[in-house]
This record gives sequence, structure tokens and C-alpha cells, in this order.
Amino acid sequence: QFTKEIQAELAFYKVEFYSLIAGNSSLVFTADSLVAGDVFIIDGQSNAECRLRTTVASAYESPFIRTYGSPIDNNTVANKNFWLNAFGDGYRNIDGHVGQWGLKLGYLLMDYYQIPVAIFNGAHGGTRISFHQKNDAVPTDLETNYGRLLYRLEQAGCKDAIRALMWYQGETDARNLTPPQDYESLFDDLYLDWKDDFPSIQHFYIQQIRHGCNTPVEDVLNIQQSHFELANNYPDVSIMSGKGIPFYSDVCHFDFSGGSELIADRYFELIKRDVYGETGLNNIDAPSPEIFFISGTNELTLRLKNISDTYSTDAGIEDYFLLSDTSVKVLSVSVTGNDVILQCDQDVSLINTVSFLGLTGENVVSPMIANTNDIGLISFKNFPLTNCSFIEIDFIESEISCNGESNGSLSTQVTGNHPPYNYTWSN
Repeated sequence: QFTKEIQAELAFYKVEFYSLIAGNSSLVFTADSLVAGDVFIIDGQSNAECRLRTTVASAYESPFIRTYGSPIDNNTVANKNFWLNAFGDGYRNIDGHVGQWGLKLGYLLMDYYQIPVAIFNGAHGGTRISFHQKNDAVPTDLETNYGRLLYRLEQAGCKDAIRALMWYQGETDARNLTPPQDYESLFDDLYLDWKDDFPSIQHFYIQQIRHGCNTPVEDVLNIQQSHFELANNYPDVSIMSGKGIPFYSDVCHFDFSGGSELIADRYFELIKRDVYGETGLNNIDAPSPEIFFISGTNELTLRLKNISDTYSTDAGIEDYFLLSDTSVKVLSVSVTGNDVILQCDQDVSLINTVSFLGLTGENVVSPMIANTNDIGLISFKNFPLTNCSFIEIDFIESEISCNGESNGSLSTQVTGNHPPYNYTWSN
């Protein structure tokens, strides 16, 4: 046994094995077109499987974008132990299928970093989250979706070399009224299994589902809220919005051109930052709420997380906000910096939560609050009011000292229904 490293680069390597007997050498085996690169997983249901609708993704095929075996949905995966070039325009029972946006994501990473990329797609359309659970007694159980994906990664020698995982699933759970607490518990189990089986993963992404697929908005919102909460529960999990990407004519899936290819574009920017450590990338996260507070007698403010991003709002967005006191209506919405200002028709002192529905409607794309890359605000349910006072402290640096030093910490207690807050200042 021996090992030999090769470079992660857009080049093919060949290894020839010879036997030497009585001074005579003989070629025994040749391994050709070898590459080294990075590995990514896509999992979920049909919008992760991302089969061909109308427009093709074949322009992004490359011998430097690979996969192993087939995402086939039965135990015949054991008969497909081979590497092959990734294919995007098929479906899960096609050897080499990685999905259309999976193929483009692989191409973007390959082209930008000049390294080969392997994509493993384990998605299965029309499935609940329970379908994706691991058989703990037999992890590579080929009768389970999890086991088939794990088997492929083990056979390919990639189980410990995965950089990131993207999860796009939940439409079936919304339609079948899976309780949010059950969905979150099952995702927690998945997350822990992924961490255990794929220890090299640096970041996980949850794609928040969209309102569509002939499912009532209230049922979709429950799973959307679960996605929002799960992304907040783990430091290595981020949420991405599908807002701003036009649906296919079925108002459930996406065509590739101008549709699902944008999913690849969005993940590409996040992976550049979270996996490869690039800095200075703004307007790449899904706009997400940080705090919600009363800012005037008839005014509420929803502060968004990313202060360095630039936001805008579409006309008609006020119809998509729902307040806990439903007698109070939002009349208009404006954006100042990363503050979304809700002007209401009456006193808001009794408001304690806000929901953002993000309906699709007949026009496929709803009005949005979005950043400059047209990534729309995620949907959320009953986001709570921050019960505190806001204090502006103006000071002249030369008039303040802390233990005789020019830098320090200043503590004060703010009265109200909350604990003390510490304020840190420096020169």
C-alpha cells in the first residue's frame, strides 16, 4: 500500500501500475483522468433534485465536475460503484444526476477557484423530512435515502472530505401538516447525524421553502418559521430565501433559465465566504429580522441583521405583514438603512409580535423587501417585540475616562422588564 498526492487543479492525472518479474516489467493497470478537488452535498426534495423543466443546464457540464454512482431511489445503487461526469438535466434515477442548479454551482466553484468539484445529490421529490432520517442500527441501509447517500460517499472515498451541505426540503411537510416541533426535532436528528458521518463539513445551508405547491399560506408559514428558527439554533447553519426567483408555471418548482440557476448563484457567494474565507461580500445573505420594537405611537420598526447591506421595498408589501393585534393595519412600509419602518393606522402599544407572509399570489413573484442582489426577506411567524428602551448616549471622548484609561467598559442598568445591559466603548 502506498499513497501519492496530486494537485487540486484543472488537470488530469494518470497512474500506471507495472509488475516487475525477473527483470521484465509489464503494465498491469491504468487509472486515467484522475482529479482532486472539493466535495459538496445537496439534499431535500424536488427543488433540490431539480430535474429538467423546460430550459437545459448542459452548458455547465465539464469533465472537472464529477459525481459518484446514482441518486437512484432503491438498493440497486450498490451496482453503480463508479465515478462519472455530473449531469444536470435528468432526474434522481439517472446515473450522474446532480440537479440543474447543482451542476451550475459546481461550475461556478470550478471556474472561480480553478479546481475540480464533486457534487452528491441525495434529494428525493415529494418526501417528508422523516423519509430522510438515518437508520442508526444500519447507517448504510440501502433501503433508506440516508443510507444510499452515505454508501455512495463511502464508496467514493469522500465521506470525510465534504465542504458544505445544502438542504432544500419542507413543501411536503407543509402540505401534510407536520407539526413544527416535530419538523425541528427531526432536523436536529439529521444535523447531528450529518455532523457525525460527515465531520469535515464546514457549513450547512437551509433553503427556506416558498409559498406555493397548492398549500395554504398558514401551513407553509409553519415550516418557514421552523427553517428560520433552526438556522438561528446553530452557528454553522445559514438560511437562504427563495424570494425573488420566479416560479415555474406549476407555482411549485423552477425552470432553470432565470429560475433555479439563481439558487446556484446565491449559494456560490455564501460558500465563497463561509467555506473559502473570502471577505467584503455584502448583500449575499437572505434579509432576516434581528429585533422588532415600537418606534412611535403608530410606528413599528423591524431591524434587519446585516447592517452593511442595502435594502429596498416594493409597493404593496404592507399587505404581507400581520400583527398580533389584527385590528391594527400596516398602512405603509419604508426602509431606512437596515430598519424596516411599519406605519400603522392606530396606536401600536399593544402589539407584541409580527409575521411576514411572503405570499406568492397569481403573479408568481410577490412584492419584496430585498437587498441589491434581489434576495428577498425570509418569511417568519410571530417574531416577538423587543421589550426594552432605547437610549442614545452622546459623549465627547476627552471628557470620559474609565479607571484613568482611554479605553474601557462602562456599565449601567436600564430600568424595565429586562436584565442590565453592558455598553462597551473605545476611542
